[in-house]
Amino acid sequence: MDALFLGMSFWQRMSLVGAVGAVIVAVILLVLFRKNIKFSLKRGELNLSDRKDNKATEVIMEVFTRTLDTAVKSSSIKLKGILSDQMNYLDEKLLLIEDILLNTFRKELAEKTEGATVISHQEYLFFYSLVSLLKEEMKRDIRAIFIRNNFSSYSEEEFSEYIKEKNQWIITRVNMFLRDMYPSDKMVVSFEELEVSLIKSYEEINSILNQVFKKAVSISKEHYATIDKMQSELESYMTSLGIDFKPTNIAKKIIVRD
Repeated sequence: MDALFLGMSFWQRMSLVGAVGAVIVAVILLVLFRKNIKFSLKRGELNLSDRKDNKATEVIMEVFTRTLDTAVKSSSIKLKGILSDQMNYLDEKLLLIEDILLNTFRKELAEKTEGATVISHQEYLFFYSLVSLLKEEMKRDIRAIFIRNNFSSYSEEEFSEYIKEKNQWIITRVNMFLRDMYPSDKMVVSFEELEVSLIKSYEEINSILNQVFKKAVSISKEHYATIDKMQSELESYMTSLGIDFKPTNIAKKIIVRD
């Protein structure tokens, strides 16, 4: 249930609970207890005491269906849609980062092993496996940042500082991962030699990470615009029936009589 309200303000949650709850109560009383129910609207009343009044029932069910549909779609976008698109873009950029690191190592290895086929060299294959593991580490770290999503409300200046800090943190972790996992004493190219060349590579990676975070914000804004549009359409529909899209007002408009 908490997932359904993810990202909503307190009043948005109350509005959703009130709208769905009021309609559910009306439908239950109508179907199970055959109470005399009137749904009061600005343009008249829908009297549900007559079980043959299909129009009244249809309107109530339409309100319920639209409200629930909007809630489910909004929740799905917040829980899956935004993160899924962000991660798809990240996967594309991680491939570029992988190429940058592999090209750097390939150049260093080529200088040490003249005449050898670098891409089939045992040490290159080892580094390739190492970079594959590194990609998964980066993916996990950046995914965690996306989930927190605490950069979307920053000003342009704050956001610039934010991604600068995150980029430095990620690149530091990349370098530490390679240093810890790289067996310099068993490799033709020592990590100290490789690290010098990686400095330029990290500049390229920093640029790619900038793109990743900027795109993440763009994706988030696009999806929230879609959510706002759906909620606006629901509110317009409620208004067309004379229903104020607030839990207290919705509750007042349902009259149950014995």
